[in-house]
Formats: sequence, C-alpha cells, structure tokens
Amino acid sequence: MENQNILRIVLSLAILAAFFLPLYNESLYNDTTVSAWALLTSGFKSIGGTVDRPTSQLVMTVCMIIVIVCILYILVSSVLRRQTSVLLNLIPLLSIIGFIVFSMTQSQENVGQTLQSFGTGFYIMFLSSFLLPFTSIAVPANT
Repeated sequence: MENQNILRIVLSLAILAAFFLPLYNESLYNDTTVSAWALLTSGFKSIGGTVDRPTSQLVMTVCMIIVIVCILYILVSSVLRRQTSVLLNLIPLLSIIGFIVFSMTQSQENVGQTLQSFGTGFYIMFLSSFLLPFTSIAVPANT
C-alpha cells in the first residue's frame, strides 16, 4: 500500500507541474500557447482581452478547476496515507476527456487537428490522470 501512495503522490505532482506547462495553442490569437494556470487565472476574460467568452471555453475552465481540486485532495490524502477511491481518481481523467470534447466543439476541428494543438502540459496531465486510477486498486499483501 505504501508504494501506491508514493506513486499517487508522484502522479499528482506531475499533474500539478503540468498546469504551468503549455496546455494548448490558441490559433485565434497569433498562435500563442496557453497554460492551464493562465486559463484558470484569466477569469471571465478570454486570452485576447475581450469580455465575451464562448460557453465551451467556460466549460473547459470548469474542467480544469475540477482537475486541480481533485488532484489537490488526492495529494493531501496520499501524504496523510489515506486510501482514495477509484472513482475519485477517475474524475480528473473524465474531466480531461471533457476538456478534449469541448475543445473540439470550440475549434470545430477533427480529433487529429485538436490533438496536434495540445502542448506538453496536456499530454503529461492526460498520461498521469490515466495512470492515477490504477493506484487505487488494492493489491493483497503477502503476509
């Protein structure tokens, strides 16, 4: 069980670090890269500075808020050596999948074009959140 907590801590820290790496490229605003932290701290203004923000971008922001809240809870629980459920560890992955879907609806691109616009922060976040639910599966101890 101790190895699962260590792996959960490492994956949670990787997701937190990925929040500051480029999440995706915004082709609407001169191909600037946007991190998840910039997406969260931009408030209700878009990256271009206008107040008008599409609903899908608000949903993408909510998805990132769900990811950060769940990851912080999982990280604190793992440091305190409490076991987290598979469902709680699955919520960040489902939220990132929702981010992909709403990103595709906003840009009106196919899956390949959408995945090419994502940066390294997204891929680290996706891979870590994909592996996170496997850390909650109980492995019987050999005693």
